[in-house]
Amino acid sequence: MDRELNSIEKEFQRYLDDDSNRLWQLFKSSCRPTHPFFKFDVGNLDSLKFEPEKRGVNVRDELIKFYNKHYSANLMTLCLLGNESLDQLEQYAIDMFSAVPNKNLDVSVFDPDLFDSDADIFYVVPVQNLKEMSVSWIVPYLDHKYDTHSYNYLGHLICHKADGSLLAELKRRRWAVSLNQDVSPDSSMKGFDAFRICMKLTEQGSQKVDEILTLLYQYINMLKRHGPQEWIVNEMIELGKQEFEYQENCDPFDYVQNMSNNLALYAPSDVLCADYYSLKYDPDLIESLFAYLVPDKMRVMVISREYEIKANQAEKWYGTRFGREKIAPELLERLESCGYNDEAFRLPSKNEFIARDLDFIEHAENGDGDEPRIVRDSSLSRVWFKEDTKFGMPKLFMTIIIVNKMGRESAKNIEILNLFQSMLKDKLDELLYYARLADFGFSMETSVEGVRLDFSGFNDKFILFLNKVIQFLLSHQFDRKDFEQQKEKRQRELSDFETLEASDHANFYLDLAIANQIWSQQDRRFALDQLDFEEFEKIYIDFLTNQIFLESIVYGNLTEKVKKIYHKDSI
Repeated sequence: MDRELNSIEKEFQRYLDDDSNRLWQLFKSSCRPTHPFFKFDVGNLDSLKFEPEKRGVNVRDELIKFYNKHYSANLMTLCLLGNESLDQLEQYAIDMFSAVPNKNLDVSVFDPDLFDSDADIFYVVPVQNLKEMSVSWIVPYLDHKYDTHSYNYLGHLICHKADGSLLAELKRRRWAVSLNQDVSPDSSMKGFDAFRICMKLTEQGSQKVDEILTLLYQYINMLKRHGPQEWIVNEMIELGKQEFEYQENCDPFDYVQNMSNNLALYAPSDVLCADYYSLKYDPDLIESLFAYLVPDKMRVMVISREYEIKANQAEKWYGTRFGREKIAPELLERLESCGYNDEAFRLPSKNEFIARDLDFIEHAENGDGDEPRIVRDSSLSRVWFKEDTKFGMPKLFMTIIIVNKMGRESAKNIEILNLFQSMLKDKLDELLYYARLADFGFSMETSVEGVRLDFSGFNDKFILFLNKVIQFLLSHQFDRKDFEQQKEKRQRELSDFETLEASDHANFYLDLAIANQIWSQQDRRFALDQLDFEEFEKIYIDFLTNQIFLESIVYGNLTEKVKKIYHKDSI
């Protein structure tokens, strides 16, 4: 027993500086103390040993009572994965698990009334140098309506990243850099869900909380006015089916764990596919959910070290410092009557990147062999190609390395490359969002050797995708505000180095000790602090135009349509 308790304590100690765990426990601790959701879900020696001992509670006896009361075969799920036949796997299940008693217990359903009060705002001091904001609403638990993906529909639209979206407007005003949504990380609490919108803010955005809330509700009002859109649901279904059909192999342990969870949530016929796409369109259900996304039912958390002056409380388990206030009635009234913002917000466009031709071309290159071959070689570039003869997917994967030794010259140059990368990624978000929904991938990494670009996606729209990205990279011009915003973000990242885990420090210092031209965190911070926009602009233009060599490889199911990727007249 003590050994297990010590293991739990070690796990808790690893989470102490993890702001995501700290914020989630603060959210839980803010609900009614009598509600099960209030409880500490990680545990440590204080909660499982010292406090029970003070109250005269025998933890082992309580554990056995809990087991006898709640453990029953009808509440358990099991997934077996192996090379054996189905008959053999079934026999394993019978032999190893048939002795588990079935007490025919009912599934616990929890009260959705979590909080003593709604419309509260929390000012939270993080460990890392974060500037974030989250808005949460308690919403119905739709276990009987899982096949509609109604929350996915709302999250897809509220967190859309293309032109006309909430995030696009927040970025235009330079108030936020990212936006995402989740529904109740604690899926064991049947009876309610927590629908949360989370934003990463800029320095300026952290001072504009009321204005950001206004934009959020104006966007929600726009969605309510248009009503549920069947074409958007159908597009989501089409994309989900493609993702399901062409998913890559995952870790076997992760797979059986996910399938076991799904068995508790979905009908047996839907266990494999229900995570990927909806099976029904239910506009009335979607319409009804808007009634929960209202100002007087929300809970807001704003996270920044600037709130130390407001932090007059500390969460019990992690010690997270925070202040809690009621949202001003005047603000709630303004949010209730904020109306629309037709100049900024509109529904997304149809996705031009959805692949329609998904046929696999058998032996497209007529026996390419086991090794990649050079299909183009010049003083400026070299292209390698290898046909996919193993995985059988109508996809292509392409890597381009822009070889330039500029990053070896100074810490300032490597930070310029990092800023170049982050500024491009930020501006590419809107362009790439539709492509990423359609299972196209793009990533960009910088190093002392240069810049690496990775592309992936279906054959059918690969050229469209590649051309748009390359044309953007070659034609985009940065401005001073872009530079200042990303410089501020990078400075926070470098200042957070000391809060990272020991393994991150070990890996960095190992590279620093054995690799050439790896610059210390102190050198990088100093170089970044001294960097101005004019110097950045001059050096990154020099990087793109002087002494570069392009090395690339294309792998996949190449068709005649996409052979132009490596022809001499191609991009």
